[in-house]
Amino acid sequence: MAEGYLRELRDMQATGTLCDVVVKGAEDSSAGIPCHRNILSVCSKYFRAVLVNYAYTLEIKIDVNNARSILTAALFLEIPAVVTLCWDVVEEHMDITSCLMVHRFVDRHTKAQLAARAKAMVLCSFLRISRSAEFLLVDADKLVELIASDDLRVGKEDNVLEAVVRWLEHDPAGRKALVSDVLQFVRFVFLSSAAKKYFLFLFNGFITTPADPSSVPFGIAQTVPNCLAKTITSESRPRESYDLAKAIVCVGELKSGEKKTHMYIFIPSTSLVMPLTNLPENIDAAALAMLPNGLILVCGGRSKPLSECRVWQYDATGFAWTDLEPMGHKRYGAGVVALNGRIYAMGDVDLRAGTRGRSVTLSSMEVYDPEGGKWEFVASLPITLVDFAVLACANRLYVFGGESANREEVNRVYCYDPVGDVWSRMADMSTERRCCTACVGTSGQIYVIGGSADADEAGHCGYLVEAYDTATNQWCKKKNMLVSRHSAVSACVGGAIYVVGGVDERADYVENTSIECYDEDTDTWTLHSCQMPEERVLTGCAVMPLNTGTVLANGNVAQCG
Repeated sequence: MAEGYLRELRDMQATGTLCDVVVKGAEDSSAGIPCHRNILSVCSKYFRAVLVNYAYTLEIKIDVNNARSILTAALFLEIPAVVTLCWDVVEEHMDITSCLMVHRFVDRHTKAQLAARAKAMVLCSFLRISRSAEFLLVDADKLVELIASDDLRVGKEDNVLEAVVRWLEHDPAGRKALVSDVLQFVRFVFLSSAAKKYFLFLFNGFITTPADPSSVPFGIAQTVPNCLAKTITSESRPRESYDLAKAIVCVGELKSGEKKTHMYIFIPSTSLVMPLTNLPENIDAAALAMLPNGLILVCGGRSKPLSECRVWQYDATGFAWTDLEPMGHKRYGAGVVALNGRIYAMGDVDLRAGTRGRSVTLSSMEVYDPEGGKWEFVASLPITLVDFAVLACANRLYVFGGESANREEVNRVYCYDPVGDVWSRMADMSTERRCCTACVGTSGQIYVIGGSADADEAGHCGYLVEAYDTATNQWCKKKNMLVSRHSAVSACVGGAIYVVGGVDERADYVENTSIECYDEDTDTWTLHSCQMPEERVLTGCAVMPLNTGTVLANGNVAQCG
């Protein structure tokens, strides 16, 4: 049927039958291709050629560079087969450089899952994306949708104001009327004093009386239009990513002879480090992750001295532990991470009874859905791994380094896409290492920090810092840490990266208590004034919001500032 259709179309074109348009070449205006108007694109010469070719051959080449433009033309001309091909390419190659474009475009079409992924990626990498040319072209409704979200990832509200100002200044005349519509979603009470003054300056022409920044937030309702009064009062909520609303919770191995396993909390904004709570049982080297509702899950570990599959949930607002459904596999020091409201546990070691101390290295991965309360197995890691780093970034999981089943360190990087339940191998790190830690910076880049390797006699790995760009699949070297560390944990809070604890191989494997802070803008490390209360190898961490009050040791409550 297709051959007959194509043959008839070619014959009609060759004889000019029913042709109502001629596509002319640029070099010879007298020559042209007789075609049918209803199958041609009017977008450009390039897409005329592309879609004319498809109409008569059913063949088309779509790649990451032309998918968006061909999609636009195919939608206009109502060519479903080409539309489907384009969406497949767009979804497969979506990254930080294209997610805003996808978010802008996909909402107009029935692609709910892709729209959600694109929006989450934009919110996660907002600081970087807000400096792009694409950001300046978003419409006001789309901008408001982003900056109104509690999940917008910014270190401080000043970052949101700066992004909005860039957007307004791109078209001052055309967007002047939109100033109040957009700025009402900037959370005024969380701006710095200087930013508050500039915010009010932007309302020149709207403000009816002089504003005194010292009077905010309570006096602000009398100085701005009614449409803004509700959104810039003291009742505004802090965003989840503010430094004052976040703390780093970490857990690790037991010290020799210790009877209880502690979780510790580090609050950078108040320079507080102290025990958070004891685990309900004496578990060594458990891992943890946090659900979006602030509940912490502690998974696996080792007890007497076998691996555990048990899982506990901790509610920091009520100081309560709850037993959950155990994992399908026992895991000692597992890679555990939260993604899209679910918890993933993967790899590491099963220390089994009756094997005379032998262990089984795992490649399996399972996921916990809090709605169903069950674990289920999904695609396994491409290789068996222990002592690797894992994190979630832009709706995917990334695994870095580790040690394979034959006890060799690797420099491999794997990426897991939960939509397709598939793993892909990415660009390798420059150095083979295990026991490194990784976190996502405010720039959207992934930082892989520290580590250890048997071949590294000079202990270089312990200081090493590399940054990985998910958009380009490329690595770059960053400034070394001040202290050599492996088996540390790291997290980004308030626009800075913190590395906590670990072991210094260069100092006879001393477990250290220090905390280092990294500034992405200046590529510099500094030692924080806080230290951990005791030396400890750390095996897991999560970033916890404090804005609702968090119960610490002995019933004390940490309040957001």
